[in-house]
Amino acid sequence: MISDFLRDRIAKSDMGISEISRKSGMSESAIRSYRDGKSLPSVDSAEWILQTLGYEVELRKIEKAKT
Repeated sequence: MISDFLRDRIAKSDMGISEISRKSGMSESAIRSYRDGKSLPSVDSAEWILQTLGYEVELRKIEKAKT
């Protein structure tokens, strides 16, 4: 789940929630809520947080296997 992924990436970061908030432009409470799984971030919000942490987000369409 995205909250598990964000929690892991935030924990591995050398930035605290307040610094992530300042650099991403998102509120500390929103980041905590996403990290703790209390709410789900939009794709844009998850991307902003992850980019702030130094990750690049790429979305690709997965082709279904023909049966």
